[in-house]
Amino acid sequence: MVKLTIIDGTPEEVIAVANGLKDGDDAAPIDTPVAPLANVPPEDKVFASTDVARRVFNRRPLSVQQKLLISTLGKAYPGWVPATTLQSLMSYSTSQFAGMMGAFGRRFSHTEGHVEGSWLFDAVWNHDTSCYDYRLSDTVYEAAKAENLI
Repeated sequence: MVKLTIIDGTPEEVIAVANGLKDGDDAAPIDTPVAPLANVPPEDKVFASTDVARRVFNRRPLSVQQKLLISTLGKAYPGWVPATTLQSLMSYSTSQFAGMMGAFGRRFSHTEGHVEGSWLFDAVWNHDTSCYDYRLSDTVYEAAKAENLI
């Protein structure tokens, strides 16, 4: 019997989650450098529609930390928030944060109306801080407001 572990997220998130798998999960640590998430030019990014984002937020209960993420990004809108700041607010390790973002990715990709290649959160690599910065797009911000998450 083959044991299959599926990890969804950015390359960095996948590596962080894979490296944190428990013994017996048949995954060796991955030490390969990864390309930044922000390889996609800003003008080529397509974000979730407000309707789809609302479905993402309300089709299953959000955890306290997921609500905190959305609330924090909403309060900073349209500005950026470094991943390290988000991790600190949530008292999450890098791996835990990566897991939560992967959970959002799975939630988004399995929501009716999801468009392949679209984004739920905007993200850019910040060379000064060596971490990703995150923000809400206009449509996702409107969805978060409509769902009373901000």
